[in-house]
This record gives sequence, structure tokens and C-alpha cells, in this order.
Amino acid sequence: MRARWLVLPVLLGVAALFVPFIPQTQASGRFVGIQYQQTAIVSPTYYVFHCGSYVDMMATAQLGSHMSGVYQPSTGYTFSCNYNSQ
Repeated sequence: MRARWLVLPVLLGVAALFVPFIPQTQASGRFVGIQYQQTAIVSPTYYVFHCGSYVDMMATAQLGSHMSGVYQPSTGYTFSCNYNSQ
């Protein structure tokens, strides 16, 4: 009976580490007239500790209203631990 109660926290911990569902803007700002933004859908542990999984990372840049670019640094499911991020 007690083993069943231990399974639930373990499953929630694994889901928090490996299941991305939180949209996050990781970087945004302006530099010399260029507006940039980097977004991804991240797991709860990546959102808090920068260690976990993410999908669909996109980097966009726009110069004025006529020129824009999109770059996809990673495609698909990615797991990463980056403790140096702020």
C-alpha cells in the first residue's frame, strides 16, 4: 500500500524533468535597432533550474518593419543542463 504512494511523487518528478509544456521567452531585447527574441517550450525543471528538456526553440530578429529572420537553433526534443544561464 505504501509503495503506491511513493510511485506518484516519482512519476511527477520524472514528468517535471522530461515533459516540456511551459512556453518561455529565454532572451529578448533591442540592439542597434534590431529587436531579437528567443523562445522555447520547456519543462518545469528547465524553467526553474535550467536543467531539463525543451522543444521548438526559435530565435527571431527584426530590423525595422521590413526585414526579419527566423533561426531554429534546435529541432525536436532536446535535453540540456545549462547552469550558467540567468
